[in-house]
Amino acid sequence: MAALSGCPKPKVVLSDRPVTARQPLGLIFSDNLELYLRYVQVGDASLKSYGALTNTTAVADLDPKFVAAHVITMLKAHYPDIELLQDFNQAIATGKKGVWLVDIQPVLGQRSGQTTTVDIAAYFFDERMQPVSRLSGRGTAVLPYPAWDIGVQPATLAAVQQLDGKLTALAK
Repeated sequence: MAALSGCPKPKVVLSDRPVTARQPLGLIFSDNLELYLRYVQVGDASLKSYGALTNTTAVADLDPKFVAAHVITMLKAHYPDIELLQDFNQAIATGKKGVWLVDIQPVLGQRSGQTTTVDIAAYFFDERMQPVSRLSGRGTAVLPYPAWDIGVQPATLAAVQQLDGKLTALAK
């Protein structure tokens, strides 16, 4: 998962600008999803190394595959033939007419009463791999007491729903 490899540096990307996406389309996840995956794996391995019991509810809630799967499912509802790619070089080499670059930014609450936020931004790049528009969604969840999980899943679902609404309204 490489974010901007082989892509010209974007100047200004207008938010919520209408998009016409021509087929074939590519989907690239930014490096943030991979960093989040490593963060979760290191945290889980650290708990296991101490012989601590694993909070399976929290592990399921933090699963980065949940986040990615919901984004992919939502995009496939709009673009059934969209193809997951590693980077812009692969998009160019395979003749894509457009690319959605998805950046996922989770900010995790640490204890009861704090808020977990998931921001998902989808940047559309045209066939010249120039940025055209940025559509985004945000979801939040307040950690309950006791905090058995940190609310990544409900925050993700809210962010995906918001982004889906913008795609429905602005992307063809």
